[in-house]
Parts: sequence; C-alpha cells; structure tokens
Amino acid sequence: MKKVFALLLAALMVLSLCACGNTEEKQQTEEASKLQLGYGRVCITPSVSVPLNGYGTSTNRMSTEVLNDLYVTCLAMNDGNNTALLFSQDLMISSATLTPNLRSDLTAAVGVPSANIFFAATATYSSPDLKSKHENIAGYVTMYKEAVVQAAKDAIADMAPAKMFSATTDVEGMSFTHHYTMEDGTVEDAYYGFFDREITGHAAEPDTTMRLVKVERVGKPAVLMINWQCRPTMTGSKDKTQVSSDFIGYLRDKVEADSGMKPIYFTGAYGEVSPTSLIESEDHGLDVKAYGEKLADYALQAVSGELTEMGGKSIGSYTVAGYGIKLNHADEDRVEDAKKIVEERKEKGYDVADKTAKAQGFRSVYEAGSIAYRPERKEKEPIEISVLRFGDMGFLMAPLALFSTSADEYLAKAPTKFAFMLCQSNAAWNTIPSQEAFAYGGYEADVSYFAEGEAERMLKNLNEMLLMTTDS
Repeated sequence: MKKVFALLLAALMVLSLCACGNTEEKQQTEEASKLQLGYGRVCITPSVSVPLNGYGTSTNRMSTEVLNDLYVTCLAMNDGNNTALLFSQDLMISSATLTPNLRSDLTAAVGVPSANIFFAATATYSSPDLKSKHENIAGYVTMYKEAVVQAAKDAIADMAPAKMFSATTDVEGMSFTHHYTMEDGTVEDAYYGFFDREITGHAAEPDTTMRLVKVERVGKPAVLMINWQCRPTMTGSKDKTQVSSDFIGYLRDKVEADSGMKPIYFTGAYGEVSPTSLIESEDHGLDVKAYGEKLADYALQAVSGELTEMGGKSIGSYTVAGYGIKLNHADEDRVEDAKKIVEERKEKGYDVADKTAKAQGFRSVYEAGSIAYRPERKEKEPIEISVLRFGDMGFLMAPLALFSTSADEYLAKAPTKFAFMLCQSNAAWNTIPSQEAFAYGGYEADVSYFAEGEAERMLKNLNEMLLMTTDS
C-alpha cells in the first residue's frame, strides 16, 4: 500500500510540475503574443517567354531562360485586433494599375482591409513587364495574382507570437554611385557611356548600411527582414534575356540554407546606386551568385552578434492616396532650344543630337528631351505614400526610387525604434533625385519629373505620418 501511495504521490508531483511548466510557458506565450507574424512565399517565375522590364526595351526584350526564380513573399502581422499584409515581390515596379485590384482581391479572399495591404517591389530589371500588351502577359498576370492571394493565405495560417530584434551592418565595397567626378571637376554619369577623361572619384557616396530585423516566433522558424539599397541589375541589360531575381534571390537562398530563417528582402533607396562593377570592385571576380552570397554573409554575421530588442504592442498604418508632389518645371526658358534637339535626335540620331545639346549648355540629350516636355506637365501629381508600423518597427513606403543620400538621414530620424525604407511601393513612378543630386546632375536629375527638394519634403512627411501611428 505504501508503495502504491508513493507512486501516486510521485505521479501527482509530476503532474503538478507539468502544470506549472505549462502555466509558465502559457504566460511567456501570452506576453509574446501581443504581436504575431506569419510568413508566406510563392514562386512567380513565368513558364513561357515574356517581355522583360527595364532599359526602355520591354517590348523587344523577350525572356529566353530562367537564371533564378522570382517569388512573392508576404508578411502577415497581427496585434490581436488588426491584421496587416506586407508583400515583397520580385518585380521591377509595383504596378499602379494592378495594385487596387490586388487589394480588393485580397480583401475578398482573406478579409484584411485594403487600407492594411501594402506592396513593395525588389526592382529587379529581369522580371516580367506586367503592363505590356504582349499576348503572354495576360496569362502571367492571372497566375501572379493567384500567387499573391496564396502567399497571403499561407502567411495568415503561419502566424505565431513574435518578438523582434534589430541590427545593422556596413556593407563595404559592394555598391557605388554611378555619378563620377572627373579630373576637370565636372560630373559625368555612367549612363552616358565611357569617358575620355580621368575619373577622380564620385559625386556622392551611397548609404552602405544594411538594416536587419530578426523576428523570433514561438514554435516557428525565425523570419529575417533585410533592407539594403542597391539596384539589382547584375543580370539585366539590353542584351540579356534571363528571368532573374538577381543577387537578391541568391542572398535569400543562402540565408535560408545556412540559418533556417525565412528571408524577406526590401529594396531601399537605390537611386543612382549600382552593384560594384569590374572597375570599382576589389572582388571583381564576383558573379551574381557570389555577390548575393557575400551579402548573405554580411546579414548572417550581423544577426549572430548583439541585437537590439524591440517592443510595441499594436499595428498602425497611414496612407495619403493623393499626396501632391511638385513636378519639375525648371529651365522652361530653354524649351524651344530643347525641342529642336529632340527633332534633331529623330532625324540624325542620338550621337549627333547629344553633341548639339552639350554645345548649347545642356548636360545631355536626355536633359534636352526632358525640358522640351516640361510645359505640358501639371504643377503637381497625386501619388500614394504610406507608412506601416508593427510594434516598434516602421516601414516608410514611396512609389519611386529615392536616393540614399537623402533617405538615410530621415531613417535615422524615424519616430520608431527602427525603420526600413521601401522604394517602388504600391504604385509605379520613376526616380526622384536628392537635392544634392540636382546640383551635380546626371541622368536621373536630367530627366526627373520631380522638382528639387521634393524627395526631402516627402521623406519628412513620411516620418510625420509614422509619428501619427506611434504605439500608445
């Protein structure tokens, strides 16, 4: 009898310990579950030849093979009351024509309000041109939309209590601004071809900071958010016809293979910033795969060290659908001369017209072409800008390519503990140069739709919008 009693007492003690353990685990889970995060990823690689984006050649540049796959990745965020969806998609742009339909499709499919759904493009130059009229694009767009909905469903089903930790690292020697300072003090742009003068440096230095957020989740693999600013153009050119997520795909592959974490990449302020070229890079032997894997090493090393824990308990978002951005109307007194150069280009070609343009004081035939049409532009253009806060993490979203020389200052001033800049978000516009870039010129400044100072004004407004969502 004593033996039976002893066994019963031991069993009760075990049950008691289990109950205490379950209670402690439950308390920890409840504490962590103020914020939940889920991850979903679906392949969007085309199965047929499609026109590719980039370089103004989308109608002629048809894909012939796949180098590495394209994906749409979704983060589902929940605070117990609200859910938000944030997508990163391997496209050059987030199409202004498709985004409204995607939001309504997602709301119908998963019940998340349209105001809480956001898209960002990785800006790869080797992705399908969704706005093309080519016969193969319609079928691709249907598949793409279905993939977006599936990624959202998968992310919502994958949600688990989450805690966030931030880190940064300096990515040295992997990017540069393609505005060169010449020996005579002038500035030239790599877009304008090879130079017959000595290059002495760069007009500006890019923001080389990689920003990272590691999200640890109860019972699920960790998620690694990566934010870096550089054009993914290593596999894209006028002559290349490979479908590719560029170095971003190889970066994600290595992160997942080496750590088990689920990666999501957001392209930051990449205007005028390119991957290191054969001339610029000490690692000039790096191909696109090695380049992406080296970036992954930077990311993994950074999150293996000391991390900063972030808190927060709720989701907040704010969108200005009709944000009035001022357009570029500078140099309208030169319109007539510019129009003559445009006509000369039509008749005699780029090289002849470019020489005429420079002889008349234009930076290039591109600048003349832009000035020729400036009187036809509105004073302002309504665009969509958005912010999303997930606890102490902030996302600033703009539908164009900002310059890192302007964006990094405002990221440091963000009213959340940590912030990412997401370019090419929710709609599609072209590059918006920094105030500094307008002074030294170059391709983006020459053809800019936007007035000087508009990049900085927009970034300031994005931070003010983010402040309005601050956790209480």
